[in-house]
Amino acid sequence: MAEGSSTGAPYSTEQLRPVREALTLRRSRLMETERAHGRGMADATARGPAVEEEEAAAHQHTEFVTARVREGLHRELRLLDAALARMDSGDFGRCEECGEPIALERLRALPYTRLCAADASREERDKTARSQGRGLTF
Repeated sequence: MAEGSSTGAPYSTEQLRPVREALTLRRSRLMETERAHGRGMADATARGPAVEEEEAAAHQHTEFVTARVREGLHRELRLLDAALARMDSGDFGRCEECGEPIALERLRALPYTRLCAADASREERDKTARSQGRGLTF
């Protein structure tokens, strides 16, 4: 956080109530999706190994896609949990870069954001610039 910036939550519990509800609802839905994926993987494993080459390839592809989906679910769950923890500790709603309040509209649209719009934009530009600098080398 920037030196000399304010600390503490810039919004009241009442102002953040819809944001907390959105975080909690999204978390519940992700947990149910995670359970459904777990059941799907258990069903696929119970069916036994694939016999035909095409069947084996389809099974491997399904496992790959499922693993990537689960990684995404886990990543988002970590973001949601971190946001709820910041809310509980009174640190929610301040940009982790500049320390200024994150606009309430931004928090409602992207409730687990850690950055204000300006710093998020700057971070994205930096990330894009870094990725463009890494071309393929032979």
